[in-house]
Amino acid sequence: EKIVLITVRSSDLEKIYHVRSSNLISLKEVAEVSDSFFWDKVVWTDILSKLIEKNPKKIGLSFYFTPYLNRSNLTNEDLKILNDKRVVWASSTINDLHRYEDGIIRRFLTRENSSYHFAETLANKRVDPKRSKFINFRGPDGSFSQFYLEDLLKDKIPAKFLQDKIIIVGPESNASTPLTTPFGTMKRTEILANIVYNLMEDRWILRLPTLMYALLLL
Repeated sequence: EKIVLITVRSSDLEKIYHVRSSNLISLKEVAEVSDSFFWDKVVWTDILSKLIEKNPKKIGLSFYFTPYLNRSNLTNEDLKILNDKRVVWASSTINDLHRYEDGIIRRFLTRENSSYHFAETLANKRVDPKRSKFINFRGPDGSFSQFYLEDLLKDKIPAKFLQDKIIIVGPESNASTPLTTPFGTMKRTEILANIVYNLMEDRWILRLPTLMYALLLL
């Protein structure tokens, strides 16, 4: 398993760090995701430092936190953790998900003359922006190894399990805008994991030329 998901529940933050949602800066992710996230310097530097200690290949944060990384109350030590080369912030890359007219996410595409997509940065692989790719989903929600933030903070994850892994950290749900795939509703992190998996393994669904389909119907 090369990709692991860490799901953040607001109850984890309250239980472990003894903070209430109202005491944190509440954000809503832009683009297609409408989910409430929380930013707190102490909380996130601690979470990231614990993840970095596991020696992962990459850590992808799907939260829209970048505007807060420039806050004046960040120390040099904070910035060292937050700007670690293995940490990828979704809001500092392209991170949109393409929906069909029926609202279902089936394809992955990027834009020409643009920076890497969040998933491309995690996989360290670029696709041709002129051609979209059909995502070969591994299955329904839950097809990738997943832990809760509480598991990380209470050392419930097996030793070395996260080593050399791509870790994608995100919220428990997509609050106001469900993300639908051919396998049903999925968390944003699960969809991103599928895209990263396709990029790494080149497992996209290949479509035959229209003429071939016509011949098959004869």
